[in-house]
Amino acid sequence: MPESTSSTSSSISSGGHSITLYRYGVTGVEDQPGNTIAYRMKVVASDAENMPNEIFVYRRLLPTTTGQDTQDRFENVASPADIAEYAVGEPEAGRVLFRLSEIDLVSRNLELLYEGWDHIVHDVWRLARALNQIETLELDQTIVIDESTFEDPWEA
Repeated sequence: MPESTSSTSSSISSGGHSITLYRYGVTGVEDQPGNTIAYRMKVVASDAENMPNEIFVYRRLLPTTTGQDTQDRFENVASPADIAEYAVGEPEAGRVLFRLSEIDLVSRNLELLYEGWDHIVHDVWRLARALNQIETLELDQTIVIDESTFEDPWEA
């Protein structure tokens, strides 16, 4: 019988940005009774406020041989720049990176999956914090352009 633990969730909030992560699994896969050969964990990001649910960056791996399917590989938790740049659901034409709202991980090592969960929670917390900080702007320069500034500043 496969091993299983209950699902868990973690709500992450920073300023006006929040998101909930749902962890499903961790499920052990046995090739025969008592011999676990892999563990699986799924993480779903949902219920986001002031940020997208699609915070996981994937890379589309193109087939290397005829008839082979494309594969999508999880790369990292998105940064604010990744959110601005990468499409949701599928990569844009000519690109290989895109964002989804869930990750499905398989490992031979149960401890690595739990460690991965801790890193994901930390990285999502950092993303929420960064999104909060990026919205806080301070005036750092004022330039008046009028007839008294006809001289090109690049040529001066």
